[in-house]
Amino acid sequence: MAKKGNSRGKGNTSPTQAKSTSVSISADDVALLEKAKSIAKDGEIDRNELKSMLEDELVKEIEEKRQQQETELESQKASFEEQYKKELDKKHSGLKKETVDLEKTKNALESSINRLQSELDNASKKIEEGEAEKKCIIEKAKEEAQKIVDKAKEDAEDASKEVLDDIVQKKLELEDEKDGIETQQLELEAREVQLASKEKRIEKQAAIYDAANPDVVESLNRQLNVTREQLDAVRDEYEKVQIELNKIKLKQIKSEGISPEELQEENDRLLEKIEDLENKCKRYSDYELLEMKRALDAEKDYLTRIQNQDAEIAESKAELVRLKNGQMEYEQLRSQLDLLRTLNDHLRGELDNTKKMLESSVGEICPALTAIDIQQTEMSGEEYNRSVEREDLKVDLRSMNLPKLITHVKTYAAGRAKPLYYSDKDLRAYIAGMASSHLSILQGMSGTGKTSLPKIFAEAILGEINVVAVESSWRDRNELLGYYNDFSKKFTAKEFTCDLYRAGCDRYKDTIYIIVLDEMNLSRVEYYFADFLSVLEDKTSNWKIKLVDTDLRQLPTEITKEVKDALANEKSKELVELKSVVDELYSDMKLNEDEETKVSSNDKLRLIAYLSGKKFKNAANTRYLVGGPQNLIDGNTVKIPANLWFVGTANRDESTFEITDKVYDRAQVLEFNKRAKGNQVEEIEKIYLPYETLNRMFKKAEADFTFDAETYALLNEIEQILQANFKVSYGNRILDQMNTFVPVYVAAGQGSGLTDDQLIREAIDYQLTYKVLRKLEYIEMNRDANKDAGDKLRKKFEQNEMKLAKEFMDWKLRGEE
Repeated sequence: MAKKGNSRGKGNTSPTQAKSTSVSISADDVALLEKAKSIAKDGEIDRNELKSMLEDELVKEIEEKRQQQETELESQKASFEEQYKKELDKKHSGLKKETVDLEKTKNALESSINRLQSELDNASKKIEEGEAEKKCIIEKAKEEAQKIVDKAKEDAEDASKEVLDDIVQKKLELEDEKDGIETQQLELEAREVQLASKEKRIEKQAAIYDAANPDVVESLNRQLNVTREQLDAVRDEYEKVQIELNKIKLKQIKSEGISPEELQEENDRLLEKIEDLENKCKRYSDYELLEMKRALDAEKDYLTRIQNQDAEIAESKAELVRLKNGQMEYEQLRSQLDLLRTLNDHLRGELDNTKKMLESSVGEICPALTAIDIQQTEMSGEEYNRSVEREDLKVDLRSMNLPKLITHVKTYAAGRAKPLYYSDKDLRAYIAGMASSHLSILQGMSGTGKTSLPKIFAEAILGEINVVAVESSWRDRNELLGYYNDFSKKFTAKEFTCDLYRAGCDRYKDTIYIIVLDEMNLSRVEYYFADFLSVLEDKTSNWKIKLVDTDLRQLPTEITKEVKDALANEKSKELVELKSVVDELYSDMKLNEDEETKVSSNDKLRLIAYLSGKKFKNAANTRYLVGGPQNLIDGNTVKIPANLWFVGTANRDESTFEITDKVYDRAQVLEFNKRAKGNQVEEIEKIYLPYETLNRMFKKAEADFTFDAETYALLNEIEQILQANFKVSYGNRILDQMNTFVPVYVAAGQGSGLTDDQLIREAIDYQLTYKVLRKLEYIEMNRDANKDAGDKLRKKFEQNEMKLAKEFMDWKLRGEE
């Protein structure tokens, strides 16, 4: 009882005391007590009623909280949608602005194209008019030239006829005068004889006169004196006639310096010459007739017109060149316009699909490479069948060597339905080139088997090969490897990248894989292949090419219990933290997209790296958990495997670029300038030659046939001539390649009937011609010093039976381009 009283006494505590004790009671508890008091009957509480009341209150409270959360979620949703809409509107307006700018650019380009087309039409019209006027003037010139030639012929004939008539007339006159003079001379001589006879008779009469009558003597003396005077007169006249005859003869000599007979002969010769000139005139070209016209035309007006017309034609040609350049620019602008149109269409498509792409957080980042990963796990299909065939036809290393390999490839090529023929020398050079460099260049004329050689080699040994056609528009590595799209978050791998990736997969790691870059110099090699040229110089472990900066792997959409169990057993602090990340992302084994947005990118990458490194597979064990390519290093770098070779084919014409020394020095070069001939043989079976087997044969050749290019006497002698006269030398890279090329070439030539020394010189001949002497291609050999050095090199090559190098120097010394 005392106990009860004490209880009541406690219940009747003073207000001051009650106030002091209520400080520790919460407002919710006070409200609860008040409600309990309200339902209390006679100071006792009905528990069921209190429980019912509390449940109602709890339901009400939960409902209020639910409504409050829904309100908040609606508010957040509205805010998020508003923000998302603003972002979309902003991007839409940006894209719209870009589209407008592109339209403006397009209109400007079309306007420029129309203007250029108009100028081109006007210029073409002018050129056509100029050509027509030129043709008309040339026709007139031909007619006038023909008239001048005909007139010249007539004048020549008339002049010749007049000269001939004058000569004949003079000849007749001279003959008449000569006859008259000769007659007078005879008459004078007769008269002189008569006078002499008379003088004798007179002398006799004088003798008689001395003894006769003086008067008669005097008379006779007078007669004698008269006779003597007559004789003197006749003699004077004779002397005059003789002088006149001499003058006539001098005139005849001075007239032509020849006799009338000779003048006649000269006339006949002139007639023959005129006839010959007529025949030659018929054989003259239009240009020669124009030249004759210029020579015969006394007036220079027409010549001036021709010169002016030539100047106009030259200006027209210059204008034509300018217009052709303008046409080329027009074609370029049209290509750019087509590209802009394509880009515009692409942007429109991107604009239409932007919302869908941004909302999508699943799907493969790089479908092409992921598909290759899936193919490697398949146990059927073409790739799987080829791998089975390789195992069935795998060659025994003990029965295979390099000479047998060359024989097999040569026979396989000649036994095909469409046979191809290759010489032993070219096959030795090709295989030795594979040993010394993973980049080969096959150049020369079309149709000589450049592209077919690597194809035949790969077919004969059951290797893999793919031909990638190089395009003239390639300007950087992305044209070769592929592009990453920031909108779709996807990487589009090019055909080359797929082959590069496939060659490194487990199924192909021991298969010889060849990628052919067909017509590799349609674009500049150093533009799109620069990364590979640098990387291939390094050791094999560093042969890596970074595709993109972004990790192309993805978080799996679900994980397995195996992953959680593995993480539970991990003890490191980092992996314990990673376990908590997995718990957040995969609380029910499936990826929680809401939680994904809260996890940092670094944690995602750490998880991807862990799952990828452990090679976890999905529940069905059909593929790896991590999405995206599985064989990339760090998810973005592809490795160049040692079993992969690059072969470039090259033409040398106006449509291609010159291959630079940087490329030639790093590659092995083989030139095909004529198609080899042979006889078709029976078809033989393929064999499977693994990469490891080929590599062992290369190493065995280097061990069996050692060669040191730096100390080889012949190479040093040739280098001294090249260095002293042309400033050309061997680089370390070339010497290193020779140290591998020559032993493999010699090993491949065993049993060919050639000595090792002959094979060494053949191998050096290939290396010098295509890697060293080609640097002399644009050096003139016409100067005395260069010609002497060239002759010295040629003799050196001839003495050592280096056929390719000798042919090159013969070509250079002839001065041909």
